[in-house]
Amino acid sequence: MVFLGTASMVSSPTRHVAGIGVVIGGDCWIFDAGEGTGTQLAKSSVLQSAVSRVFVTHMHGDHVFGLMGLLLSVGSTGDPRIIQVVGPPGLRCFLRRNLADTQSNMKCQYRVDELCFEQATDEDALYLPLETQGLNVLPCADGTWRVPPSPSTIKQHQHRHPHDNDNNTPMDEPFHVCAAALKHTLEPCYAF
Repeated sequence: MVFLGTASMVSSPTRHVAGIGVVIGGDCWIFDAGEGTGTQLAKSSVLQSAVSRVFVTHMHGDHVFGLMGLLLSVGSTGDPRIIQVVGPPGLRCFLRRNLADTQSNMKCQYRVDELCFEQATDEDALYLPLETQGLNVLPCADGTWRVPPSPSTIKQHQHRHPHDNDNNTPMDEPFHVCAAALKHTLEPCYAF
């Protein structure tokens, strides 16, 4: 686990706002991307090219204002990968709007999966050149959300025959992420 930011609401000279990296195998999953998360990641021992997933708990600025910089940093390597971004409804529009308005040039693809309470449509959306279609994920019967597999896991399993897997589930991951709703001053808010 790599602490990229531990301050709340406002960064200080010695602490940045929310951001945690969890290294699993060769991948790094980022949980929240407050301002300075990309800079802190660059200072850490984690390779930027290892970032494959970013999870956003809620849309307060101290949890999302570093997301653009993080994606542009980790996406600058030009690796043929898709970075999965997961979070509340509105996150896809937030990223799309900011990337388009700033004419930012990412060098790798990204996908935004939103955790929704009810079915939503994104049919009218104009996708950005490196944006792949994300999912609107509905809660399970127990009220939690199971986060879809990462695009890299899907790609790894595309060449396999379904019966090559004991569970007959070609998308089976060694680890999966679930989310639960939390009460917070800004909702929706999720614990991963």
